[in-house]
Amino acid sequence: MAIDLDFGGELTLLIQGVDQLDIGFTVFDRHLVMVAANTRFQSLLNFPDHLCRPGATMEDALRHNAVQGEYGPGDVEEQVRQRLELSRQFLHHRFERVRPDGTIIEVCGHPLPSGGMVTTYTDVTIPRQREQALRDLSAELEQRVEARTAELRRREAELARKAALLESVIRNVNQGISFVNADLELELCNQKFGELLQLPAELCQPGVAFEELARFNAARGEYGPGEVDELVRSRMEVAKKFIPHRFERTRPGDGVTLEITGMPTPDGGMVSTYLDISERRATEQALRLERERLSSILKGTNAGAWEFNLQTGEVRVNARWAEMIGYTVAELAPITVETLLRLCHPDDLALANTAIARHVKGETEYYRCEHRVLHKEGHWIWVTAHGQVSVRTADGRPEWIAGAHLEITERKEAERRIQELNETLEERVAERSAQLSEAMQTLHQSQEVLARSAAKATLGTLVASVSHELNTPLGNSLMTASTCADLAKRFQILVESGQLKRSDLSAFVREIREGSDLIERNLHRAVELVRNFKQVAADQASEQRRTFEVAAVVREVLDTLRPSLKLHPHQVLVEIPQEIWIDSFPGALGQVLINLINNAYLHAFDGRSNGCVRIAAQAQDGWVELRISDDGVGMPKALLSQLFQPFFSTKIGRGGTGLGMTIVENLVKKTLGGTLAVQSTRGVGSSFHIRLPQVAPRDGDTGFDASI
Repeated sequence: MAIDLDFGGELTLLIQGVDQLDIGFTVFDRHLVMVAANTRFQSLLNFPDHLCRPGATMEDALRHNAVQGEYGPGDVEEQVRQRLELSRQFLHHRFERVRPDGTIIEVCGHPLPSGGMVTTYTDVTIPRQREQALRDLSAELEQRVEARTAELRRREAELARKAALLESVIRNVNQGISFVNADLELELCNQKFGELLQLPAELCQPGVAFEELARFNAARGEYGPGEVDELVRSRMEVAKKFIPHRFERTRPGDGVTLEITGMPTPDGGMVSTYLDISERRATEQALRLERERLSSILKGTNAGAWEFNLQTGEVRVNARWAEMIGYTVAELAPITVETLLRLCHPDDLALANTAIARHVKGETEYYRCEHRVLHKEGHWIWVTAHGQVSVRTADGRPEWIAGAHLEITERKEAERRIQELNETLEERVAERSAQLSEAMQTLHQSQEVLARSAAKATLGTLVASVSHELNTPLGNSLMTASTCADLAKRFQILVESGQLKRSDLSAFVREIREGSDLIERNLHRAVELVRNFKQVAADQASEQRRTFEVAAVVREVLDTLRPSLKLHPHQVLVEIPQEIWIDSFPGALGQVLINLINNAYLHAFDGRSNGCVRIAAQAQDGWVELRISDDGVGMPKALLSQLFQPFFSTKIGRGGTGLGMTIVENLVKKTLGGTLAVQSTRGVGSSFHIRLPQVAPRDGDTGFDASI
């Protein structure tokens, strides 16, 4: 310790003791000149020796600290001036300072009565670090406690929610539920429990002994004949074993059948459920009777019966099914979907897959398909398969499909022979057509020769009645060509016999010219019809989408229908503004319009001398709304409900197929991506409202792979 006092040994001893303290110690007089400083002060603040000797000034010490960065960034002289002014006030002070090396020094200053200041310097780095660690640990613990508390609250809320949900399920489930504890006392039951077992309210309360329930049931005959006490005793012995059970019991009073299931709980109790299966049992009985009836029908029709599980691939067949292909059922067992794939002709698999997929998706009411099946002897036989979904899962998915096979090999052979005859007939027709073509070429050559050698002849014009249907001009052309061929033959006979006269020659030339003119006119008419029909025909034959004007497509469709529509006194009015464009499928839209117009002519105007179909359209918010209405007889509600069902028609056998409106609905909703609504009033007419997006959806078709 540096001190300049001349005292005796006791003071020396005091000075040595102060120098050994673990804290720094300095004494400055009232002039801020150092009187004393111990070694710990120098080591704590890293002061040089000359600043730790008596006589060193406070200003020098402050400047040293400022230069070393003890006071942070800033002007050194300004830092010294500020602190020197504060020191001259000799105020009591206590503060902590973090040094550049990270150590924390606690500085405590005490003014002396005679002037001056005693200051201590303590290294509190480790205590402060410990305090900070304790604070951090405390904060972490608090966070953990809060997180744990929140988790416990969340779990409590979740348990409460689940308990409430479980209570709601138990209360509302369509089954009776009861829980009997290990002491065979009723702790819980729902309302359905009392309803199904027809128990009084006092027996459906917590705390009721199972023995009381058993006695009540035994007394009213639920357990059959016998002495009540004995019946109760036997059921109590079984109940005390707490073993899983499942059985059915039919009540003697009303014949209701209950399915009772019991499962023991880990704590020694028993949870039981009670389900009324009377309707299911009645359905199963009806199903058994129906199966017996169908079996008799199948025997009478000599058909082979089959069932196919769409979920598991299991297949069931009867003896006749196996007999058709030369097997017994045992020889084919086990029969799976792979068996069906192996037996079905490879060329027919895709057809069968498509047919069954359409039925499973609800597109057809029945599954129908004709395909070949491999016989045991190696040849193929033809069968016609008819089937329908017979069982569905709880969520409505098709599970079982059942049907029958009828052998149609003889019919197919007869069809093949007819096809061969038709093919031969086509060959004969083609041969005759070639002969006619050759004759026509000869006739044309003869016409050219006669035209060069004949004098000027005045030819009249044969005005022919040109029909509006394409078959008429083509038929007229063929008939005229045949007539010209006959004229040429008669002319040749006259030439060869030498009886040809000038009048005969003139008549022949005139008739040939007239015939050629008639052929040309008819062919021009045919070309005109083909030109008019070209766009509509192209659209109808193609599934390609394009951007088109709605009014233009409607006009093209009406041009196509005009020949047949003109046979009737009705009219079609179009009220569609120009420049309504859509990116869609014109062929599908044309088919919809054709079907609706034909439907109106066939049904709406039946028995009417005149009628009017109006086609209107408007575009709004990216959609086009089409309205096709008529002032016909209208439809009753019963007919409206069946309008879009396949094969439903009031004109079956009289021009109606029953598929037109089904096709319209599928095209509008699936192909064009729109909606379809119909309104009809008896005696007023019907109106079909079609709403189409101006850009049709681009989703691909969904397929079905049934592997059968």
